[in-house]
Amino acid sequence: VYMEPRALGLEPLFKSWIESQPPAVEAHKEKLEMLFHALVPRSLAFTHKKLSELVPSTPNSLTLSLFRLMDALLTHLRTYDAASLSKLSEETLEHQSNIITPTFVFSIV
Repeated sequence: VYMEPRALGLEPLFKSWIESQPPAVEAHKEKLEMLFHALVPRSLAFTHKKLSELVPSTPNSLTLSLFRLMDALLTHLRTYDAASLSKLSEETLEHQSNIITPTFVFSIV
């Protein structure tokens, strides 16, 4: 069954993206989900209502661009599998947690 991308909404895109992430990123799923729901709809509304685009875009394509930027900026976390993640120091884990929000905000802008 074919559905228009707009009919699907953005939630399936987020779920698909978060499930494809390594354990080091997936460990921050709740924070990423909160950021996604708090910032993405408002940012998309602002983009389409207040900005003029040289090339028209769709909410799905802008959201996928956000995820691609996140993937690129979090490549260093892809080196940790579940076993090595449990061996990291508390300081390293805290650092990883602290970079999630700024990385998300940078990617959405």
